[in-house]
Amino acid sequence: MKLNEAVCPELRVFADKCVDCGLCLKGCIMSDQLEEGPGKVVSHFLKNGVIEDDWAFRCSLCGYCSSVCPVGADLRSVMTALRKRACAKPSLKMRKLFAGVLAFQFMAAWEHMGTPPVFPKGKGRRLFFPGCALASSDPELVLMTWRELRSLDSDMGIMVGCCGTPAASLGRDDVAEGIRSELAKTLMSCGVEEIVVACPNCLKALSSLPVKVSSIWGCLGGNGSLSGSRHAELEGAMFHSPCPLRDDERELAEVERLAEEVCPSIRTDPYGSKGGLCCGAGGMVPIVHPEVLSSWSERISRYRRNGETVVCCCQSCVDSLGGGDSDVVHLLRLMLGGASPPPPTGLSRWTNRRKLRRAILDDVE
Repeated sequence: MKLNEAVCPELRVFADKCVDCGLCLKGCIMSDQLEEGPGKVVSHFLKNGVIEDDWAFRCSLCGYCSSVCPVGADLRSVMTALRKRACAKPSLKMRKLFAGVLAFQFMAAWEHMGTPPVFPKGKGRRLFFPGCALASSDPELVLMTWRELRSLDSDMGIMVGCCGTPAASLGRDDVAEGIRSELAKTLMSCGVEEIVVACPNCLKALSSLPVKVSSIWGCLGGNGSLSGSRHAELEGAMFHSPCPLRDDERELAEVERLAEEVCPSIRTDPYGSKGGLCCGAGGMVPIVHPEVLSSWSERISRYRRNGETVVCCCQSCVDSLGGGDSDVVHLLRLMLGGASPPPPTGLSRWTNRRKLRRAILDDVE
């Protein structure tokens, strides 16, 4: 991929600001692939005028680098700019990847299965929006969570769809904005006033919608029957915070409070670093560079003490770290009960959505 300052001015801004202090490299797996500091690497790219079109897709876009930089150099903006450039004139390999991800987002919406996008149709001003990962990985947990929400609000509906984050991660902001625009139209036409999301990516991505966007943790946090010391039997647990909450201290504090109520022995700051460490599931890394995904989970496993259960509030993190096969559990599972399933395969993500659709249709009949 050809490169110059005119098409990617973000690279020059970063190269001039970065002092290569190395702070960003301490919490980033991608840094293992850099022979020099990021400032020098970006400068070399500008000097040579060429870069591999999938190079930036080794980054999970977690934002750790930008959050710890002492001079405000935004490396994440560089990765995003390179992705957009790769989308402008994609190679055959990248075109195939783009097509697969965008097709998944298309299939994520229920209307393509013959089900109304808002269900039950015409009922309720509040909706539960579980997000792609939870619906694809653990349909049973989605159903259990919706039942719990309905016990608090009998008119609570449900909508299974995509927030557009996968497309945005690829550099296709146009597709992401289109998804959110259609989502907004659907919500407004159905008279929805509030959506309750279970995914931290959805919480961040959908904040601009013309309806109230609330977190599942705020809704369930006041339900005393779901918290307390019911899991005091766990010998040890550590809480893995998701990257989207890195800049949302209020939301992170609420989730950590719930985690401590559900599991009093849990460690909520196991990494000792700002915002925790990335699981590697973001930024389309598992799709474009699956060979490096294990490096993220292996690094996090080094922070686990013997016998500890890892508790997450993000299903993508649960899957990336091994799911039920590796004693990794979603916080909702601890609150609502049941066992975590193993991470899904590509095909099972689709079949799980169909199982969820059938289960919800049966649940309200």
